[in-house]
Amino acid sequence: GCPGGVLVSTQCFTVFRDHPRNWTDAVKQCHSQGLVLAEPSDTVAVPLRRFLFERYGDGSFWLNARGDQRKFVWQRTNKDIDGDSTLWSPGEPGNRFTPLYCLSLLAWGIDLKRSPGQPYYSQDCSNAFTYPLCERILENTEALKSPTIALAENISITLDTLENDLIDSITMYNKSIDEILQDTQLMKELLLVLEENLSIQLESVDTNLSTTLDKLHQDTQLMKEPLLGLEQNLSTQLESMETHISTVMNELYKDTQLMKEPLLVLGGNLSTKLESVKTNLSTTLDKLYQDTQQMKGSLTLEEMDQRRIKSDKIMFQAIKGFCVHSQCFKLITDVKRNWTDAMAKCEEEGLILAEPSDLVAVPLRRYLVEKYDNAEAWIGAQGDGSRFVWQHGGTALMNDSPLWDTSPTGNADNTKCVELDVNKAEYEADSGKTYDISSCSSSFYTLCEVIYE
Repeated sequence: GCPGGVLVSTQCFTVFRDHPRNWTDAVKQCHSQGLVLAEPSDTVAVPLRRFLFERYGDGSFWLNARGDQRKFVWQRTNKDIDGDSTLWSPGEPGNRFTPLYCLSLLAWGIDLKRSPGQPYYSQDCSNAFTYPLCERILENTEALKSPTIALAENISITLDTLENDLIDSITMYNKSIDEILQDTQLMKELLLVLEENLSIQLESVDTNLSTTLDKLHQDTQLMKEPLLGLEQNLSTQLESMETHISTVMNELYKDTQLMKEPLLVLGGNLSTKLESVKTNLSTTLDKLYQDTQQMKGSLTLEEMDQRRIKSDKIMFQAIKGFCVHSQCFKLITDVKRNWTDAMAKCEEEGLILAEPSDLVAVPLRRYLVEKYDNAEAWIGAQGDGSRFVWQHGGTALMNDSPLWDTSPTGNADNTKCVELDVNKAEYEADSGKTYDISSCSSSFYTLCEVIYE
């Protein structure tokens, strides 16, 4: 029987169509299944080919024969295949007897028509587009062989397989060497071309550089003469300028000497005139003093006081102050201060913290409201425990004065001070409530007053 295969005449074959392989892998595939690569007899080859085509269609199948430099040899039985065998396809095997070529069986429809009795075809053993055609050695056939022959065949198959693997490896190595040699040759040619190009470029650069240097040298020589001429001209001009400056300086010195004497005379004249002016001024001042003394005796004390007040008003307005009736004030609004600092600020200005009289207090408040709208300001009164006292004048404000906004009774200790209530809304509500009591540590503007001695 032929389990799992097809029996053609007396030989049992198995085809593996899972995927094509090269010849060496085909041998291994058969061995892995307990089979050998097929060696059909001459009488079986043609009907086997026809069967394969009818069963599987177009295809080629590896057989167990390989070149040995002179001929093709069946690897299992070690029998030769004649080069003039009628089983070779037209033109085969040519001169392809090397171990690089292995035997295949062509089962193509076109070949069946063209050469139906010529199935053998030599292929490169590395061709991986051919299917394995394996053979099962039937037992009754094997029984006829002696154990020695069977062993020899197995050894031969093993050696052939090793030889084939070695040949494949050598072939691949030779191909790699050839490729390396080709690449090396290509690189050599490229390097030669590169060397030639670099040589040409270097020659060009050398030529251009030489030309440029020559031109630069020529230009330098051309510039040398004008520069020498320029140097001589500058030297001549500098000498001329030096001579001219020396001459001018000498003339200037002479002129200075000539001016010296007139200036001394002028100085003497000015000194004399200044003495004369000084004498006249002294005489005028003495006369003015005498006239003043005469006028003083003719004026009443009240008239003199009014004139003094008028004069002081003019003076105080000059320092950005203002006067209300007979008192003149200055509101300082640079920063807000506590009462003690406000007093110190007025003293720094040569003034005192304001102490308006009862007659001046209301119009003073009105003036400030109209000018500043809201400008609460410290004035010079501080509590002494029972009442508020003007610190400069030493007199006390009456506790029942109508000028108070808040009654001072029981609220006049020395931590309390008086501020002028300059608030437009409160002024419009009651224009007479002028004085208010606040903690001396509070911060308000500073209202100073000029003092007439």
